[in-house]
Amino acid sequence: MNSGSAAAASAILAHLARRIPIFVWLKDEQSRLLAANTAYARVARVASTAELKGRTEFDFFPKDLAETYVADDKAFIASGAAHYVKELYVDEHGELRWIEVCKSPLHQHGKVVARVPHPGRKLCRRDCTF
Repeated sequence: MNSGSAAAASAILAHLARRIPIFVWLKDEQSRLLAANTAYARVARVASTAELKGRTEFDFFPKDLAETYVADDKAFIASGAAHYVKELYVDEHGELRWIEVCKSPLHQHGKVVARVPHPGRKLCRRDCTF
């Protein structure tokens, strides 16, 4: 793939991540947001995705949920392997909902530099059996 087509593919992927109605975000090893799409910005109740950069879930979500997210992040980073989790979150209307998230490590030079949760899928009640 030449650099022109790689840039075009990257631009298309970025456009899709911004437009799809599921959550897409990228965090560093300290659980700070590096990037997120507009669906995530909506539930974080910020006007733009730029307001998310460098912040954590503690800035946007109830403390008990944020603590759960960070604890899961630490376990995921320690394992170094992708995994699925079901998490509670507060939607843009203030309602408590379930989401399924697949978290995958992003490696650079043999080191995990960030975690890449794949798009979060909203779950309905029939999906949530524990």
